[in-house]
Amino acid sequence: MLRTVLICSSILLFAVIVAAHLTLNFSAWTSEDVRRQRIATTPLELPEFDLLDAQGEQYRFKKNIQQGGKYVLLGFIYTRCATVCTQLGNEFQQLQREIILRNLGDRVRLLSISFDPTNDTPLALQNYAKRMNADPKIWRFASVKDQRELQTLLKSVGIVVIPDGFGGWTHNAAIQVVRPDGSLIHIFDVTDIGHALALIADSSVQP
Repeated sequence: MLRTVLICSSILLFAVIVAAHLTLNFSAWTSEDVRRQRIATTPLELPEFDLLDAQGEQYRFKKNIQQGGKYVLLGFIYTRCATVCTQLGNEFQQLQREIILRNLGDRVRLLSISFDPTNDTPLALQNYAKRMNADPKIWRFASVKDQRELQTLLKSVGIVVIPDGFGGWTHNAAIQVVRPDGSLIHIFDVTDIGHALALIADSSVQP
């Protein structure tokens, strides 16, 4: 009996240790929670890739950020989306207003990247930007033309895009905070714009 109790206790202790490790000391219970907390602790180096923006200009993502010296709040969309992208667009509109109100224009930019380059041409992105009342000095729109680069990028930031069977996609959404060196330092829920801006506005966080 004693041996059985000791074995069971050992198994239970091992399970607790494993659970603590996998959940970062029980602070995260899903794989996405764990991933976000790890990124917050250890920034993720993002891959380099080409963007084609709404003005038809092509540029390298990280090189452009590093030259600009500003944080980027990043979101993924496709302009024909009427569900998740609408919510994300509304939150980015609020972010744009808050950036103006808080005089954060010298520290942060917004970037919406389409994962539908076939349909989201520069003209389509221009029209979408107008519907969003986007200020081009604060909020840019672009697409990733190279499918391999696009898939690598989506995987690295944790965006899952699945065809919905009707010509569109089902996908998740979040606000990714990229610091001026081009690395991902935080991922927030789309409704958590307060914490995203607070992170950037914090005087102790330097570009």
